[in-house]
Amino acid sequence: MSEVEILKKAKEYGKKIDFICNHIPEMVCHLNPNFLCSSTKTVCQLLGLPTDASRCLCIVVFQLLLPIKKLKEKDMLTAYLQAFFCGYDGLS
Repeated sequence: MSEVEILKKAKEYGKKIDFICNHIPEMVCHLNPNFLCSSTKTVCQLLGLPTDASRCLCIVVFQLLLPIKKLKEKDMLTAYLQAFFCGYDGLS
């Protein structure tokens, strides 16, 4: 599954689970360039290796986020706790 597909799926889950909706990065755009070296298939072919598990370059652009280290102490603790509990699925 590509990174883009994973993000789209996460966004769908975020609509259903309020706890994670604000923790999914905003994807601005994505591109799968099609040039000679944008896939590991080319290198595998040159080396005589199997090409069935080759990977392709995917460029994903996200909205710029502020680094957590620039937050004040209280805001940093809040951000840390939000990130820590974001793994909670609310189902257990």
